[in-house]
Formats: sequence, structure tokens, C-alpha cells
Amino acid sequence: MDIAPLNEKTGYVRWMKSQGLPIHVGHGMADLRALEVAPYARTGGKAAFLHLHGMQGITGGYIGEIAPGDALKPERHLYEEVICILNGQGATEIWDDHGHKKMFEWGKWSLFAPPMNTTHRLANGSRDPVRFMAVTNAPLAFDIYRDENFVFNCPYSFADRFYGEDDYFEVGKKRYVSGLMNIWETNFIPDISNAFLEKLELKGAGLELSQFEMSGNALVGHLGAWPVGKYQKAHYHGPGAIILGLQSVGYVLLWHKQWGTHPYTDGHTTWGTLFPNWNYSRNGPPV
Repeated sequence: MDIAPLNEKTGYVRWMKSQGLPIHVGHGMADLRALEVAPYARTGGKAAFLHLHGMQGITGGYIGEIAPGDALKPERHLYEEVICILNGQGATEIWDDHGHKKMFEWGKWSLFAPPMNTTHRLANGSRDPVRFMAVTNAPLAFDIYRDENFVFNCPYSFADRFYGEDDYFEVGKKRYVSGLMNIWETNFIPDISNAFLEKLELKGAGLELSQFEMSGNALVGHLGAWPVGKYQKAHYHGPGAIILGLQSVGYVLLWHKQWGTHPYTDGHTTWGTLFPNWNYSRNGPPV
């Protein structure tokens, strides 16, 4: 599929196309571990962009790969980023312009967010390639500034986001309820497939769900799990949401918002989209 013509001239799409990497476009991808990646001079590893319908210029995504025993080049950027490790193990170094430096280790299904505009570097500590998925709000930065040098080399440290705190990348213990949502403030989750989630039956029978907030980001997400044969209730929200399936089998139904939450019983017998790509064993992550 091609990128929608209306988006061709945005600062982010122009920059993305200029990087010479594969751009995977569609409603979803069957297996992020199998997507084509290519050498990326800017990071020193391999990478490919994800451009899903529904991101709509709010979020961006990419797949990164680090060779065994290798490390990516240090980088900083004036946008937020959340990284999920799909395969492998290693460590991340992070430092700011005030001399604060931290390092933490991660493995498969670890989730973390380098604080915005800190310098960071990911290193592969294993004999196998590391592959990770990153979600960013880079489209907002590029569409506003349209200057690659400024986005990647802005000399400013956000002290309110990171100032060398000793426990910064420990698993956060602060949990609370805000509105209908269970909130978990943590800058690091070692294994999202086994993370403790809280019940939220209002959104589905047997559903467990916690929203994570990391590194002072506006870019947040949630982890959800539900029993065999159950589902999350129909809902809609603004653009930019990305779903990453970790285990089990199933499917996703998409339809026009104006059809409401009960389209079939209300007489809409033609569904918008049946997206059955979530149909994999517990050994791999469908998306």
C-alpha cells in the first residue's frame, strides 16, 4: 500500500522517505520480527519504518535491529519514544548535559522510554540479534520544525524529565486510579508479558488493564489481558493508537465510528474491516 497523498508533503513523511529505509505501510503487520530491515547509517544498526493507517501524523514507529555484540550510535532527539524489546537482551546507557549517566539492562519484552532529548545508546549483550519496536511522536516534531539538525541536535536538557535520579529505571511502585483507568507510573517494565495488571471489568469480562506513564511523556500506553473466549468491548479514540499483540490467537474488527458500538444488531451487516492477522502461537508477537 502507498502513503495517502494528503500526507506526502508533511515534514515527517519527507524526512522518513529521505532515510533510504524500507517503509512498511498498512493496517497491521503479521510479525514484526520478520519484517525487512536495512542498514541505517544514522543509528549504526538496521531499521525499517512502520507507517500504519490510523497513526495520522500523531505517532510514528520503526523497527530497529542490533547485531550480536554490537551497539547503536549514541543519539538524542526532540521527541518522545517508547521502546519494546521483541528479541534479545542487552543494556541502555543514558546521559544528559549535566553529567548524569545511567545504565540499565533489559531482555525480551522489556519496555522503557529514554527521557526526551537525553543522549542514549542501546547495546546488544547477546550472541543473537536484538530486534525492537519503537513508537514515537516524531511526526509532531518534524511537522513543526522541519529541520533534522534541530530535532537531533538541540542542545537542551529537560531537567524535570531526567536529572540522574538513582531509582529512575527501577520498576515503579506508584499505582492509582484516574477516572476509569488504572495508572502505573514506571520508567521501566522488565517483562510486559508477565507484568501485574489490575482488573477493569467495565471494559470487558475478565479484562485486566493498566496504563503506563513513562519518563514524563505525553506518549502513554496500556497493557491489557483477557481470558480465553473473551474480548475487549467496542470503543473508539483519537488517532495514533498502536496495538502490539504478545500471545494467544484472535482477531480485530474495525468499523466506522458512526455505526456505534453494536453495528451488527443495528443493521450494519457489512463490516468495515475484519483484521484476522492476530492469529499466532504463544511463541511470537502478532500485531
